[in-house]
Amino acid sequence: MITLLVIVWAVACILLLLHESVRLNRVPHSHFELKRRADTASLRREKLFNNLVSFRSKVAMLMLVIAVAFSIMIWGGWGAVYTALIIIIIQPLSRLGFVSKAGHAMYDPQEPKILNFLEKYAVIGWLLGSGQKSPTDQKIESVEQLQHLIVTSGSVLTDDQQTIIGNGLNWHTTEVKSIMTPTRDIVSIKHTELLGPLVLDDLHHSGHNRFPVIRGTIDNVVGVLDISQLLDVTVSKRSETVEKTMSPQILHIEQDETLPAALHMLQKSHQHMLVVVDDDGKTVGLVTLADITGSLLGRLTEK
Repeated sequence: MITLLVIVWAVACILLLLHESVRLNRVPHSHFELKRRADTASLRREKLFNNLVSFRSKVAMLMLVIAVAFSIMIWGGWGAVYTALIIIIIQPLSRLGFVSKAGHAMYDPQEPKILNFLEKYAVIGWLLGSGQKSPTDQKIESVEQLQHLIVTSGSVLTDDQQTIIGNGLNWHTTEVKSIMTPTRDIVSIKHTELLGPLVLDDLHHSGHNRFPVIRGTIDNVVGVLDISQLLDVTVSKRSETVEKTMSPQILHIEQDETLPAALHMLQKSHQHMLVVVDDDGKTVGLVTLADITGSLLGRLTEK
């Protein structure tokens, strides 16, 4: 009789060791991604994951109770001490490679059956105290967290995609002064300049399409000259001044305004250039539609 009790006790201890060697892990994908991939098996497992973990913990408790009970029946009071010592060494033993391999070899084929049981008898999950669905999607709680996810996305997003998304997250708070062309780099043209081949050539080589027309200094912008208009200049018009060809419509924006405000002004007026001014109304730069789109794309576009 004692021999049979010892065998049962030993089996309970071995099963408990193998049970503890099994590590349950969630699938490395969000609920959304699993649905996108139509991975119904993983979706089902994630839905029942909490119940599965709770079920296994109850099974471990049952095996522990059996081991303690039989050890007491065999060795009396010392049986509880022996079992306690075994429980202490089970954790480090369960991490051994061959033990973990044996534990998974025993458990993995049984998991689908356990899931079927938990799914069929939903009340079991309620009784186990884990009837809620497993939270598989990560909740985004800040822009900084989303930016971190973008940076650590690996090969999911290309460098260009990361740049566009990252710039887009900050775009609504980006100020005009951060992307404008400062006054020292502005290519302007005087209102009295005569149109002709030399002027056209100089402007063409600047790399820009539109130029502020000034009267005196850059603080007095009186119009905008579109290079496409210069391309249509005929010989008879080469004696005309810039002032006669320019568009007199000038839009000003303060340097602390945001890019959405600048874009709204350009869209509303159907213009392509804004003169950026400081608190005193002095010109500090220019911002174009190309600058704004370039701030999103992370690269310079044609101005």
